[in-house]
Order: sequence, then structure tokens, then C-alpha cells
Amino acid sequence: MKKGFTLVELLAVVVILVSVTLVTTIIIVGYVKNTEKTLDEASKLILYNATDIYLNEYLEQLDDGVHEVRIQVLVDTNCLDYSFVENQGEEKIKMNSSVVANVVNGKTTYEFRY
Repeated sequence: MKKGFTLVELLAVVVILVSVTLVTTIIIVGYVKNTEKTLDEASKLILYNATDIYLNEYLEQLDDGVHEVRIQVLVDTNCLDYSFVENQGEEKIKMNSSVVANVVNGKTTYEFRY
């Protein structure tokens, strides 16, 4: 009796390992993309909150209309910490990017402009 594995058995093990690796890779890539999307949404929320703080502190009265605030202004007025901008990376947030607040009947909607 010979000891060892046949070529068919070894190929079966390789096919199983490749299949498991492929499925795992697809799942991990999905998690990474979902995490990036969640981080982007959280970053925008931080920018919107900083803009809201700026508008409430530096405008006498928040009139209806469009108010555009540059990221540099948010940093200069200490409404947003510069380390937040640094940690986002230059490809995502630039100091000349802006947040646009649209105020209608006391309700504010925000949009980030790169």
C-alpha cells in the first residue's frame, strides 16, 4: 500500500481553498466599501454641524437663503479642527472646499462642494 495523496485529491483541496479565498475576498471588499461610505457620511455630518455652529455664532440673524461657508473659514473660526481636515486627506477635503447651507422657513439643508 502506498502512502500519500493522489493528484485528484490534491487538486480538490486546491479548488476548495481557492473558492474559500475568493468568497472571503468578495465579502471583505464589500465591508470595506460599506465602511468607506459610512465614514464619508459621518464626515459630512461633522462638516454640516461645524457650519451650523458657524452660522449661529457669526451671523446676527440666520435669514432664509443660501449661505456658503469655506472649510478654511470653519477652521479659522475654530468651528472645525484642522486635524479633521488633515485626517480626511487632500483628495477628499480641500481648504477651499465649501459647505452650502440652504435655509428655508427656519429649516436648513446642507450640501458639500469639493
